[in-house]
Amino acid sequence: PAYLAIVGYLVAYLGRLRLNLEAKLTALERAKERSEIARALHDGCVQTLAGTNLTLGSCQELVRRGRGEEALAALAELQASITREYDGLRTYIRELADHGTAPPSFDFDTRFTVHAQFDGTGALVEHVLQILLEGVRNVRRHAFARTASIEAQVAGADIQIRLDDDGLGFADGAGAPWSISSRVDQLGGQLQVARDTRAGAHLAIALRAG
Repeated sequence: PAYLAIVGYLVAYLGRLRLNLEAKLTALERAKERSEIARALHDGCVQTLAGTNLTLGSCQELVRRGRGEEALAALAELQASITREYDGLRTYIRELADHGTAPPSFDFDTRFTVHAQFDGTGALVEHVLQILLEGVRNVRRHAFARTASIEAQVAGADIQIRLDDDGLGFADGAGAPWSISSRVDQLGGQLQVARDTRAGAHLAIALRAG
């Protein structure tokens, strides 16, 4: 009968339409992933390379002026920065490689409360903002927290940073994330991981504001 032919045609048409929509969605997802990768590389590797170039130029000038000790100190700080970015890039690459095979994680859609008011040199401000950013990333990736709070305030001669969440917390004996602790060490600051009855992870950081 004619209506069976019409039904068959509609089924085939809808099937092709679904396949076309799925192909378009896949293309959009890939474009979004490429954009996220490009942004991550720009904010991390590209900025680090630009900073490395400037630091090396400064070290050359210090050596020409006979200020070798200052040049060595700057190179040591540069080495620590490059090591941190290298480890971060290696972790990011592993996450990209595991993206297609890892089971999807439950997204708690953590709600962040942020309070920040401090001042300092451009380099110090950048370090503080990177610490805050790493705190957000670690909560989103690992904490399974419903709420989190981030604070950065001036207290006397220090910038006090607090990172708190109500998630899983750190495993017994585990320390703070290396991406945060290494930056605090580089700045000569102090970091404490609270071990008490509260749920979640709780970090307190003190950096010299000068």
